[in-house]
Amino acid sequence: MTTLLENEKIEDLLCDGLKIIQSKKLYRFNADSVILANCLFGAEQKSLCEIGAGSGVISLLATKKYAPKSVVAVEVQQVFANMCTRSVELNGLCDKIKVVCCDVSHFAQTNQNAFDFVVCNPPYRKVSKNCVDLSKQICTEELLLTLPKLAKSASLLLKEKGTFVACFPYDRLDEMMVCFKQYNLPLAKVLPVCSKMGNAPRIAVVWAIKGSNEPLEVLPCLVELDQFGKESEQMKRLVATQQL
Repeated sequence: MTTLLENEKIEDLLCDGLKIIQSKKLYRFNADSVILANCLFGAEQKSLCEIGAGSGVISLLATKKYAPKSVVAVEVQQVFANMCTRSVELNGLCDKIKVVCCDVSHFAQTNQNAFDFVVCNPPYRKVSKNCVDLSKQICTEELLLTLPKLAKSASLLLKEKGTFVACFPYDRLDEMMVCFKQYNLPLAKVLPVCSKMGNAPRIAVVWAIKGSNEPLEVLPCLVELDQFGKESEQMKRLVATQQL
């Protein structure tokens, strides 16, 4: 029997029976996480680490969609690590996903060159002056996980030629590119993502390869919604087949 805390409920991830525990008051996962979980191309039977796992949606979906050899979900906030652990237990995936509650810098120092893939939906907003909810601020703003800290940690965790996958604001891509190159993680591929056809990209999915010198490839834009506000055919194909 899965234990639910106050204000928690179980939600269906619409993927091979997967369920996830979500809180009605804490930060909830969004479309960015779902997109990322479907963009781990080549992760089959590879070792995978998720940085900032939150409630564990990426780790859960990736395990079902790509069947990696192993998954470690690293989360600094105990409340989310606990929620993630219970979701892993709920889905019977304790033999596939290990949840670690600690700061990623410490985890990276003790697990250098250990992973083929690292994935992260980072808190990519600049730190604001007003803090209404510290837990949500940690999830959305660069309070505990700055861009340089993310780049350094990912580079340490990855094996040579290992792959880092993340999403980031499209208007901050230049900043990300410069930062990650300093840590031997040059961007190899960029997928712009826009909410509707004709809109400017809001984020980009990026792939960075440790130690690579390949030229940057910019893919055609992924459109999330069609003209009627429904999920686009591109998104349906990505979620159903893990193909762009």
